[in-house]
Amino acid sequence: MLGPILPLVVSAALAAPWDASLLDGAKAFRFGATALEESVRQRSVPAQACPAESLEVSAQDPKDAAIACKGLRRAEAFMASLGYPPKAKVRISFTEDYPERFVKMGVTPDRVHGFVDPDTLDVYMSPFARFSKLPAENTLLDLGASEEMFVSYVAHEILHVLAGQNYGGSSKKMPKILSEYAAYAGQLATMDEPLRQKVLEAFRVRKWEPFEGPQDVNLGYHNMNPHGFAVKSYLYHLTPEGREYLRGALDGTVRETPSPEW
Repeated sequence: MLGPILPLVVSAALAAPWDASLLDGAKAFRFGATALEESVRQRSVPAQACPAESLEVSAQDPKDAAIACKGLRRAEAFMASLGYPPKAKVRISFTEDYPERFVKMGVTPDRVHGFVDPDTLDVYMSPFARFSKLPAENTLLDLGASEEMFVSYVAHEILHVLAGQNYGGSSKKMPKILSEYAAYAGQLATMDEPLRQKVLEAFRVRKWEPFEGPQDVNLGYHNMNPHGFAVKSYLYHLTPEGREYLRGALDGTVRETPSPEW
């Protein structure tokens, strides 16, 4: 699920000195990222071309249906790059009326752009028309409510679904933090290059540092700074260790890291 869309509060404990080598991994992975982006472009087709067996959309605005198809193609391309195909139809609803049981938990379009029902793996998104009116501070790293940003959010939620479909662990559901790692890594990996560069620059300006290892991928940090977690997941995924960690998360061989006591 995308984190609360309330203004981001930066913890002073995370304001570490900027390391100029942060993006070395991104530069080294550029060929692979470019190949993935080309695959995404080739598979990004109009909504009506998304086969009914792959995608079921409930939306009043045709634009939302087209965005759903773009998000699906990106999510599928990212998972395919790891060797994990979709296993069932993705169902997504664009609505301002989230199911009542989630509303009672505080999950409303005013607070959450989109989420996945963990029991059914159905996706619920706020319509783009509503999202587009949000102030910049209600979006990832305050970068604004553009259509590209929204497509990336839809891809994020669909990635939760595809990760859940492919989860090979002994438990019924993929641990939340491992699913978030997969969804954020894929969201930024398939984001259009201009917006991704803005995301990385905003990350650099905040002087945050990348994950040092799997011990940093924990729910405590995600809940404290979901924006930082998003970019750090992507940067960690660019490393060989981070990609193997994601495969292990999907296969069920990686265990959830307990949150540290700050």
